[in-house]
Amino acid sequence: MSTWLYAIGRNEVRRQLGRHPGDSLVSLDAPNAPELTAPDGLDEALERSEDGLRLRKALRRIPAIYRRALVDHFIRGQSVKRIGRRERVPVGTVLSRIFKAKRLLRRSWEHAR
Repeated sequence: MSTWLYAIGRNEVRRQLGRHPGDSLVSLDAPNAPELTAPDGLDEALERSEDGLRLRKALRRIPAIYRRALVDHFIRGQSVKRIGRRERVPVGTVLSRIFKAKRLLRRSWEHAR
């Protein structure tokens, strides 16, 4: 969870700083996306933080089918190909679920403020 939250934070900072649209960002949705690592102690700090609690609440508010795709991909580090095989759906469907889940989570996160 910390890796995913770290990526959200990084992207939000970039958005707020007004980065140019032409700047290259790594897609976390890509089937072969690089694995990001969080700084030491971030996991523990997140678990104790208000944002960690808020994130868990926001995750619980989104439908299970989308939440499962997010958790499997971003927290458990499973590839979209592996998730697709397990769920017996095409890779495109997994990517679509992840995309929609991120949108739903963002909405849920904003309403939890």
